[in-house]
Amino acid sequence: MGTDTHGHSASLGAPVITFVDLEIDRDVHVAIAVGDNFSRQKMAESYRNRFTQFIFPPLIHQSSVVDPTAQIEEGCVVMPQASIGPNTQVGKFCIVNTAASIDHDCLLNSYSSLAPGVRLGGSVTVGERSAVCLGAGVRHKTVIGSDTVLGGGSYLNDHLPSGVTAYGVPAKVIRKRLPEDPYL
Repeated sequence: MGTDTHGHSASLGAPVITFVDLEIDRDVHVAIAVGDNFSRQKMAESYRNRFTQFIFPPLIHQSSVVDPTAQIEEGCVVMPQASIGPNTQVGKFCIVNTAASIDHDCLLNSYSSLAPGVRLGGSVTVGERSAVCLGAGVRHKTVIGSDTVLGGGSYLNDHLPSGVTAYGVPAKVIRKRLPEDPYL
């Protein structure tokens, strides 16, 4: 972060404007570009309480495939080449990253995220604020609890409880974790 030619804060040459600087008198569409699930939830809740004019539409890249029966809630970001299957529900402020694949009848609870290349079988449930990391695969009818991290390259073939970090092939619980523990 630097300054522009007028001495204002700038990033990559663009001015940085904080919401505190704005006087908002109409509806504004806003996207929250924060990868950490816990931080994204705190930010979304804070903005919603402070700025009633903010609307958080789901953002879906044009190269993604989303079945017409899938439900994508507010604030979600679906990145390029992602695939979301029939009867899948994607909760508020989720991230479905590049080339992630969600099969039929899955549930991503609010503020959860799928990293690039993740593959979920059918009827998988991902708990609130949980993260499935780069290239991991999850067997059909598997449940991942809230605030859980499944490490990159892992294969999950059994349920995971809330509040743990797991990885490996097959994935095993390695340690406990708190919602605010970093995983990125």
